[in-house]
Amino acid sequence: MRINTLSEIKKSLKKLKLKKGSSCLLHSSIIGLGLIKGLSISDIPKKIFDLIFEEIGSNGTLSALTPYYDYALKSKEFDLTKSPSSKNVGAISDFINGRKDSTRSLNPLFNISSVGKKAKFITNQRTTIAFGADSPWDQLFKLNSDIIFLGCDI
Repeated sequence: MRINTLSEIKKSLKKLKLKKGSSCLLHSSIIGLGLIKGLSISDIPKKIFDLIFEEIGSNGTLSALTPYYDYALKSKEFDLTKSPSSKNVGAISDFINGRKDSTRSLNPLFNISSVGKKAKFITNQRTTIAFGADSPWDQLFKLNSDIIFLGCDI
């Protein structure tokens, strides 16, 4: 497994030239990213979150896909605040979803969790429709959100 340093990751994020106050959708994999020298695996999600917010600033917004696949696969009820995000989307998405200041959209399978200034704009829909006008994905588009792939690709 690759071992990175915080300075390498910070340098990579700087190369993205994210703007202060911007909205970003993060898709990530710690396995693909590798370990970070001096950090335990459990500390990586928070550190990545903090590094991205250093780039987008306190007026920025960070979102991640946080689906609850057990809704479809195991017919389990979806609870907006208690259902965990699927392990398939990774620890950083789960970290974002689990924050007290995070908001989550309503669709169990294609929901988004967001933190930051525009979080409620992205996630507070009155319908469970995942895509289309005024959906979370549409709101991300309206904000001209950047997509960050960290440790993974499309």
